[in-house]
Amino acid sequence: MAIRSVFDSSAIRTEFEKAGINTNFIHLIWKYVIQNPNCELDEVPSLPAAAYPLLRSKFKPSTSTLHSVIESSDEVTTKLLIKLQVFPPSLQNGAFVEAVIMRYDSRLGKYNGKPRPGGLRSTLCISSQVFIPVSFLVS
Repeated sequence: MAIRSVFDSSAIRTEFEKAGINTNFIHLIWKYVIQNPNCELDEVPSLPAAAYPLLRSKFKPSTSTLHSVIESSDEVTTKLLIKLQVFPPSLQNGAFVEAVIMRYDSRLGKYNGKPRPGGLRSTLCISSQVFIPVSFLVS
């Protein structure tokens, strides 16, 4: 089995069950990793001794890294390039995924001749088709 993200619910649950480790510890692991994003899995406190070698050999806290960030000149669009270290199976190890965050106020303008309802919003778009120029995204 390839190294998986500790947040891969079905994989960690299956491995814990096979090893006879109570699956209730999974939420403790997730909470610790979220609160300590740069941690090593053997730093998670209060786990059964059998959990640590299993975690070290089959899981990582994160299976991706932020490669670069590009802000648009008006700072309402942010483009993130994320490098995958493992999985999903459809992408190659070391492949990139692009994410674009678009921030806007949905109250601007009119709808059906009336002020628009809403407020500040953000939209996240994720694509494995990377390297689209930022100028295309903000034009």
